[in-house]
Amino acid sequence: MNKEKKKKNAYVYIVISYLGILLIAIAAMRVTVFNDDRIGFFITIFSYLLLISFIRSLERKIGFSSRTRIISRGIFMVLLAISFLLFL
Repeated sequence: MNKEKKKKNAYVYIVISYLGILLIAIAAMRVTVFNDDRIGFFITIFSYLLLISFIRSLERKIGFSSRTRIISRGIFMVLLAISFLLFL
């Protein structure tokens, strides 16, 4: 039971981290669109990629199955695309 509870907690934290990444992406898009700051955009994209790679390494370390990782990334990409289209 304890292992199942830890696994559920891990899923909650991963969902929260993907939500945080999505909110950071939305904020970066808004700042880039309104301020037209190219250097800030590249710094934001670079830090964003580093953050995503860190989350992926945590998913591997926790032991999520590849199916779970693919599904979560797919949902994240759809939400990111929708938010990107809403701001353009």
